[in-house]
Amino acid sequence: MTKRAAMKQRFLWFYILLGGAVVWLVHLMMTYAIGEFACISKGRWVQSEGLSSTNWLIYLTSIVCLSVSIGALWLSIRMNKDDSKNRFLRKFGIFVNLIFSIAIVAQTVPNIIFSGDC
Repeated sequence: MTKRAAMKQRFLWFYILLGGAVVWLVHLMMTYAIGEFACISKGRWVQSEGLSSTNWLIYLTSIVCLSVSIGALWLSIRMNKDDSKNRFLRKFGIFVNLIFSIAIVAQTVPNIIFSGDC
C-alpha cells in the first residue's frame, strides 16, 4: 500500500468512527453561539419568511451538520458490505453515526418549535 493510499484509508476510518461525533460537537457549539447572539440582538436582524436571519443560520447549520453526519453513516454502511477483519469497527461506526445524527435532529427540533423565545 502506498503512503497516499494509507493516508486515505486512515482518513476514511477517522471519518467513519469520529465524523458524527465531531460534527455533533460543531453543531452544538454553533447553535449555542448563534442562539446567544440572537438573544442579545433581540431578533432585530433581517426578517425573511417570518423568521430572523439567526434562525435561518441555525437551520442552515443544522442541515449542513446533519448531511455530513449522514454522509459518515452512509459511508460506514457502504464499507460494512465488505467482509473483512474490521467488521466490528464498521458496525460501531454505523451505531455511533446513527446516534449522533439523531442527536443533531433532537437539538434542532426545539430551535424550530421555540424559534422566537430567548
